[in-house]
Amino acid sequence: MVARACLGGALLAVTCVGCNLLLGGPDYKVTSTSGAMGGASGSVTGTGTSGAGTANTTSATNTTGSVAPNGTGVGTTTGASTGPGGPMLMAVQIAAGKETPSGLPQSNHIVYAKGGNRYWFFYVDATPNVIKSRTSTDFIAWGDGPTIAVPYDPAGDSRTFSVAYAHIGNSDVVHIAIALHSGNVREVDYVRGLLTGNTGSFTAAAKVTQMTNNPSGCDPEEPGITIDNGGLAHIISGWWNNATDWCDFNMFDATTADAGQPGFTTTFTGPTHQPISGLTNAHAMIPLGNGVMAFSDSGDVGIPDSSNMNSSAFAGTWPQYAPIYPAGMGAVQSRYDWSVCGKQGGVDVVRRVHNGGLNDQFQYLQYVNGSWTAGAAIPANPGLVNAGIVLLRGPTTLGLFAISADPTSSIHYTLSNGSTWSAWQNLVSGLGMRNHLAGSGCVDTAHPTLIWTQASASANDVYGVPLGSLLP
Repeated sequence: MVARACLGGALLAVTCVGCNLLLGGPDYKVTSTSGAMGGASGSVTGTGTSGAGTANTTSATNTTGSVAPNGTGVGTTTGASTGPGGPMLMAVQIAAGKETPSGLPQSNHIVYAKGGNRYWFFYVDATPNVIKSRTSTDFIAWGDGPTIAVPYDPAGDSRTFSVAYAHIGNSDVVHIAIALHSGNVREVDYVRGLLTGNTGSFTAAAKVTQMTNNPSGCDPEEPGITIDNGGLAHIISGWWNNATDWCDFNMFDATTADAGQPGFTTTFTGPTHQPISGLTNAHAMIPLGNGVMAFSDSGDVGIPDSSNMNSSAFAGTWPQYAPIYPAGMGAVQSRYDWSVCGKQGGVDVVRRVHNGGLNDQFQYLQYVNGSWTAGAAIPANPGLVNAGIVLLRGPTTLGLFAISADPTSSIHYTLSNGSTWSAWQNLVSGLGMRNHLAGSGCVDTAHPTLIWTQASASANDVYGVPLGSLLP
């Protein structure tokens, strides 16, 4: 049995009879514990024969949903609905982890390999000294992929690494930056992978930088990594080879461009070191035009939170970082409650601020022509502190996703048409407590994907959903 959450609704249990849960496969039935699509108690039943399958749909008012997930099988849903109308999407369990297997919104753990036509998810669990992977062609049936050896134990914390993907020279390549420590040794390492079908070949982890002191406030360290349009990898990390100054704004740049060939390796120059007054933990790196852009929290002294974000745009050299939000927008945010999303010719950034403990206000800025300007107002929505907020982009639509402060830690979303943001709507509820919202980033707008950590009786599981139909 595979548990899946109905978006906008409650727990669905899918029982498969002699199949692998692929749409259009052999007969299976769907039953609901408390009604589908956000409805009250009800049931969904259906039996179908093998066939191509039809898309899941709901009525416009969403008071009765028609489910045709498999061939000709059709079932009906009863019960008053409170969920939004629209596409019926399914949240699928991807993997079981230990601490924070989904990572953070600033990093990237899930990619879509265009050449292999499949999703790849990278994570760590209780197994020491490895990063694990899982793959799927349809986001429903997931299988184990290769493991990647790393020099130190991630201790089950996926907040310690990030993955960048590019399709180069007809090859699917990934570049991974991981920050691990053992005793007083703190080290940033780099791995390059070549993905082929459901397998992959990965280089041995190579040291980018190392420091040998014990700044516990620097843990966990979340490095950022991206690949520019010339095939060069770029890393940002708070760690660097220095005994007295750490948790700052440090960039490392690859010396050799990846052309997609087997056996590729590179070294890194740097760091370009820029001190910060305090300790930064969350970093992000995204492509921007012919260069890249690096981000971090502001690392304020004496408080566990941040009053701002910092950024620096690279185009051959790294200028000194600058605060993103002007003094007039000053507020306190949680370290992980911000997200960045690249677009043609610019960047979108959103942070959620505490607002006296309500944690319900968002500040949206756009980076265009070298400067930051205020974007359209985002409606207030109380959220779970430090659970992360995620920006994702489709071909024409920008979406913001957040975990609600309600008792079931529902996932809510709002959409932008370029000039206004919609009212918040419910995306996932029921099934279990959620945290550590993350996503696929904005490099691949054809396959936007949301993932999160969800507590179960035995583990912290990773669930996710592709959002192509929500973000056209």
